[in-house]
Amino acid sequence: MSAETFIPSKEFMDKVYADLAREAGITVDEYETRLAKDNARVWCQCGNPSKENYFHDDGVTPAPSCVGKHHWHCQDCGKVVQIG
Repeated sequence: MSAETFIPSKEFMDKVYADLAREAGITVDEYETRLAKDNARVWCQCGNPSKENYFHDDGVTPAPSCVGKHHWHCQDCGKVVQIG
């Protein structure tokens, strides 16, 4: 059995962001700005030049990660490069 990757449309994500922003009492622009800051804080932005990373098991969440699932961190910057 093969699993297909679900890639949501822009229209779908716009609705999701609008719902989440409304729940948080902020505008969609404010929500997207916060999301971008959170992503930059957690996800590797350096391109992992060494191509080396290290593994953390389920439930192990060292800073700057907030990931509960097993994941890999970039050896160069220490941020998340892959989950699961």
